[in-house]
Amino acid sequence: MPGVSITANGSTPVIDHGGAILIVLMATAAISVLLFGAVDTGTLAVLSILIAIALTIWAVTAYRVRRLQVNTNVIQLPLVALAIFGVLQIVPFGTVTNGSDLLSTPIPHTLSLDPYATRFFVMRLFLLLLFMAALLAQLRNDRREKNIALFLIVFGAALSFYSILQRVEDPNSIYGMRQPGQAIPFGTYVNRHHFAALMEMIFGLTIGSMLMGGLKRNRWPFLLAAAVSMAIAVILTGSRGGLIGLFAAMVTIAVMSFFTRKELPVGRFSPYLVLAAGAIFFFFIAGLVVYIGGTDPLLRSTGVSIGVEDFTTGRKDFWLNALKILKDHPVTGVGMDAFGVAYSMYDASSGLFRVEQAHNDYLQMLADGGVIGFAIIAVFIYLLVGKALRKIRQTSESGSRGVAVGAFAGCMAILVHSIFDFPLRTPANSFVFLTLAALAIAQVPTMKKGKRSRS
Repeated sequence: MPGVSITANGSTPVIDHGGAILIVLMATAAISVLLFGAVDTGTLAVLSILIAIALTIWAVTAYRVRRLQVNTNVIQLPLVALAIFGVLQIVPFGTVTNGSDLLSTPIPHTLSLDPYATRFFVMRLFLLLLFMAALLAQLRNDRREKNIALFLIVFGAALSFYSILQRVEDPNSIYGMRQPGQAIPFGTYVNRHHFAALMEMIFGLTIGSMLMGGLKRNRWPFLLAAAVSMAIAVILTGSRGGLIGLFAAMVTIAVMSFFTRKELPVGRFSPYLVLAAGAIFFFFIAGLVVYIGGTDPLLRSTGVSIGVEDFTTGRKDFWLNALKILKDHPVTGVGMDAFGVAYSMYDASSGLFRVEQAHNDYLQMLADGGVIGFAIIAVFIYLLVGKALRKIRQTSESGSRGVAVGAFAGCMAILVHSIFDFPLRTPANSFVFLTLAALAIAQVPTMKKGKRSRS
């Protein structure tokens, strides 16, 4: 495993609290999902406390055993670089004045047009970086990664089932008490498209574990039921990006089936069979959606809608203005999460609605961070793909390979979805995405059968 143990006095650890740390981290991800996707400031405070607890356990354990277990995987470096870049965007470089008697106090000049939003972005990114660092450090055997995968699948299945019931009972509120004023909710999320992104990630993990994990056939019914529930939830959201994400997950699994077929004899399914199964699966889900009364969201997901002139539902204007912002701020951008402020300067419409996001995470990164910010994200994706492919190719244990393939498929699903939306701007999705990324790339040893973990 790419990592390092920092040891004092040559001591050997006796007690490993890695399991407790993982429990706290998974609780952090789950709570972020249940509390409206963690889009509220108060929720982020709760998550900060949980991550602080995990770090405290980590530090206390290291002190007691005189050994600090860390993971030096370079995929963490782009996150560090992005955080540093965000800090540089809010560092004052001189002052400016508006020349008005009403405001004579000089204003600090920063690269970011909205220093407060950029500062908040850096704080969220810092939490995510700590989360991933702790997670990678504690993924030290295949049993732990399988337990995390099982937790996510069970959690996703239960959440999707509840969300379907909630849509039938009260589609306009969350938990029957919160009604978003400027968004259409679904499940526990204020934004239905971002809930679809969550489901497509866990859907990829589920299907990958089922088809590529070498599981006994008696475990397939549960995984299939979980995948069906998640797929129905995605279609009921009416999210076209979510539907594309489902297909991206299936295509990724098919490609991985071909990728491992020559190296590993346990790659039993051809890519053509996986694609055919995916097509049959989709039409089966579509039939179920129509049967339970979801015709409208199903039609919207395919782009068929009556009375809608703009197929992109306004995204074309967002994208064009994002390119204009990039043209004027090509190197450093307008500041992380400052897109909303910059957009108002380029908006040729009435300005009745405030546009906060570009509805394309890659274009928004170009606008927010310029070429520098986009290059950092490109490096992260490059490392993710390269390290995931390497792990999938080198892993001989079928269960670990299935988790890696499924986690990678889930990551690819939301990365494709991000072309049409901004699902990773929801903190809960970012926590789940980084969890899947860690499962996809972490090189962990295989626990021998009958050997009990002390975690």
